[in-house]
Amino acid sequence: MFYSNKFITVPAFYANADPHLGHLYSATLGDVSRRWELLKNDENRVKNMAEKIAGKPSIFSVGLDEHGSKIEAAARLAGMEPQQHCDVYYKNFEKMFKTFNISYTHFVRTSQESHKTAVNHFWRKLQSTGSIYKDNYEGWYSTVDECFYGDKEVDCVTDEATGTQQHVAIETKSSVTFVKEQNYMFDYKS
Repeated sequence: MFYSNKFITVPAFYANADPHLGHLYSATLGDVSRRWELLKNDENRVKNMAEKIAGKPSIFSVGLDEHGSKIEAAARLAGMEPQQHCDVYYKNFEKMFKTFNISYTHFVRTSQESHKTAVNHFWRKLQSTGSIYKDNYEGWYSTVDECFYGDKEVDCVTDEATGTQQHVAIETKSSVTFVKEQNYMFDYKS
């Protein structure tokens, strides 16, 4: 196991499409932060950055979120199983990181057993302290935006070509569907 007093992370990117400039931007911010930590904390001022990175005085984690409706829909559209689909994009993200010399210490995939073990451990801790509970949630959900919208953030529009009506998020114009589902909630007061 690797221990460090610095942990730098970036969002876990969805493995539903090729990496884009936003992914590179986030990864670059994390990489620059780690390199800065290496430089300011290295009293010997090792000349070769690769040697310093190999020393791993801090953790820089990047990764892929390989679960969710977006992944499932993209895999179905590509005619693949979700894990097979994610494996393709994993290679594309690795290639981007290598091309732009992003020096991460950990590449976490939510499909990895080590990740599942860590999440299960944390989940059991939250359950044992009463920090999570089940409750119903409803609202306008956009798969594209991966978020819920309130009634005031949704508009009903008519498609001029077909005459059909649909609900869309006012801000992004993405299609939304009214969803009612049972979810786990976090009791932030406990």
